[in-house]
Amino acid sequence: MALNDGLPALPELSFIRRSYTEKYRKNNGNENQQQDEGSIYRTELIFKHINRKWHVKVTLTLKSMIQLPEINAKWLQRKKDFEDLCRCINFSGIPLLEDTVTELILSNDLCDPELHLLPQSIRFRIQEDPERIRFPLYDGGGIPTIDWSAIQKGQEFAAGVHKVYIKERNQHCVYKEVDRPLYEPHDTEVLQQELRNLVLLRNTKGIVQILAVVISANPYQTDERKDSEVLRGILLEYHPYGTLQDLLRSKSETSYPWRRWAVQVATALNLLHRHQLSHLDLKPANIVVSIKWDALLIDISGLAVTQEWLSPEMAHVFAPWEQDIGSRIQNDVSAFGKLLSRMADATGNHQEAQLLKHVASLATAEVPIRISLLDAISMLQN
Repeated sequence: MALNDGLPALPELSFIRRSYTEKYRKNNGNENQQQDEGSIYRTELIFKHINRKWHVKVTLTLKSMIQLPEINAKWLQRKKDFEDLCRCINFSGIPLLEDTVTELILSNDLCDPELHLLPQSIRFRIQEDPERIRFPLYDGGGIPTIDWSAIQKGQEFAAGVHKVYIKERNQHCVYKEVDRPLYEPHDTEVLQQELRNLVLLRNTKGIVQILAVVISANPYQTDERKDSEVLRGILLEYHPYGTLQDLLRSKSETSYPWRRWAVQVATALNLLHRHQLSHLDLKPANIVVSIKWDALLIDISGLAVTQEWLSPEMAHVFAPWEQDIGSRIQNDVSAFGKLLSRMADATGNHQEAQLLKHVASLATAEVPIRISLLDAISMLQN
């Protein structure tokens, strides 16, 4: 017979690996004074009790003067001491937030009125962790779904973008995930908007196609008996010839259809604009080449930008995606012109290079005399 048979289940505490961090605020007033103005310790853990669990980030802020040599010498010991402190906390008596990450902030700052008093001058408050990975609820949308557990990530194309093989489909795909390295909350908004745009533009020529939505149970779910599905990522077509950037860097002597690709990119971009959407991040890395040697746009959220590829009037705008559609369209035209310049430098055909450079100069002119995409297509086709 087990020792706890017939007794209430004891709470369990488990620490998430590699989540412990610490930070020190140095004293800038005196360079010879090897002291700091305080320290911040953080770790993440899971608190379980009966059929429920809570994800918790514990943040300890100490306003104290600590000798820097001592700081550098005892990292492992400080980690252990901090975890021992967490084990002394009665999480059952704290109103932890459900289905998310609760940040429990401890401090000895007696001047902060938001902190509640605990023994030994340690105060606390709770909030939803602003740095948590945000997995939005998924309620369907006419796209096939696949469970996250079936994803086996292979080659990494970019941060959070992998080649995967889906056994049940016998197919290679591109997997874009919510939980990406160096995650920021804006990343979730970007992926959600890209999903909406891909659904809107299904079967549209010149746009990479979505194959499935990757879902799972909510990783932060408090009640393990509940059933809720969240978005973990999306599966897209995989094109083995790579991106236009790969071909531009290859310096191959192969004669690529640059002018035809330019027309295809402009046509797809114009279709986005007809739906009152903008790309905002048009660049060689966001154009893939299909097995039929056609150019396809990828990363069509309209919420991500690359500074180098912004138009002059957008270069110093804080959030380009919040500008009016006319300004965003002009930005896309300018980026298209820069793209044509790269193509002109890559082609070995003098006549083609001259045409691409001419259209590029018109597309990168100052607004409002920038050429339209329809006029650019007409010139490139002729």
